[in-house]
Amino acid sequence: MYAGKTTLAEHLVASHGYSRVAMAGPLKLLATLAYGEVIEKNKEYPTIDKDTGDLVIKTGRTILQQIGQSLKVVDRDIWLKIFINDTDQMTNAPYVVDDVRFGFEADYLRRAGWTIVKVETPEEERIRRAERLTGVVPTEAELRHESEREVDGIVADITFSGNRPIEDVRYFAELLAGANEGITDGDFVVVDGNNSWSSNPTLG
Repeated sequence: MYAGKTTLAEHLVASHGYSRVAMAGPLKLLATLAYGEVIEKNKEYPTIDKDTGDLVIKTGRTILQQIGQSLKVVDRDIWLKIFINDTDQMTNAPYVVDDVRFGFEADYLRRAGWTIVKVETPEEERIRRAERLTGVVPTEAELRHESEREVDGIVADITFSGNRPIEDVRYFAELLAGANEGITDGDFVVVDGNNSWSSNPTLG
C-alpha cells in the first residue's frame, strides 16, 4: 500500500495510451453490493462477528482484505480467473493493473504475456504517505496482512524505486512504455509492489 504503483499506472494511462484495469474490481463490486456504497479503504464500517454476533467496527481496507481471502477458500485462483475472463473480453489494450499482490498471480500473468514491474518503497515512507493522504496510520494488522506480505516475494521483470521524485516517475513511465512496445505480446504491464532504481534503469 502507498508504494507509488498507482501513481506510475496513472502516468501510463494519462500520457501513453494505457487502460487501467483492476484485479480487485469484482471484489470491490461485491463489497459495494453488501454495504450499499463504494467501500472507502480508510472509512470505518459496522460488521457482525460470525462467531459471537457482536458488532465489530472495521476499516474498508480490512473488509476488502477479508472478503478477498475468504473466497480463496473455495478456489485460490478465483479472483485471477474473474480478472482474466474480464480482460479477455476487452479490446482497448494496452492495459496496466496496479493491484497484483500474490506471487501466483504475477506468475500466471507473466505466462500470459504481461510484464511484471515492482515498485519498491520503504515501509516507513509508505506509512507517512498513508497518514498524509488519509489522516490515518495503517494498523499493524493491515500492514502484515497476507496480501501485503506476499508482495515482497514477487519476482519482477523490472524494478523501480517508489521513493523517487515525481519527475522520475514520469520519466520511468515513458521508458517503460517505450520498452513495452518492443515486447512480444507486450500489450500488458503489471505494476505491483510495496517496498531501487538508478538514474539509468535497465528495462527488459
